[in-house]
Amino acid sequence: MTWPTVMRMVTTLISICKIAEIEGRIDDAIVFYSSALIIDPYDEESLIGRGSCYTVKKDHEKAVADFKKCLIFRLKPGMPR
Repeated sequence: MTWPTVMRMVTTLISICKIAEIEGRIDDAIVFYSSALIIDPYDEESLIGRGSCYTVKKDHEKAVADFKKCLIFRLKPGMPR
């Protein structure tokens, strides 16, 4: 699979996540964000989205873990993106 194909898959999943969030289907959104992260574990939008969903569910430990991953990826030299 080519990188552009992978990125289209992630983008499609993120769109589905956002629809699920708007509809109040937070558990579904978490599953879709997690699926996107299986494809691209460094996708910041998926980490932030899933962290936000965990915040809505008051699962702050998981939310903080996702937000911290974003910071680590940003600060660590050589990390993708």
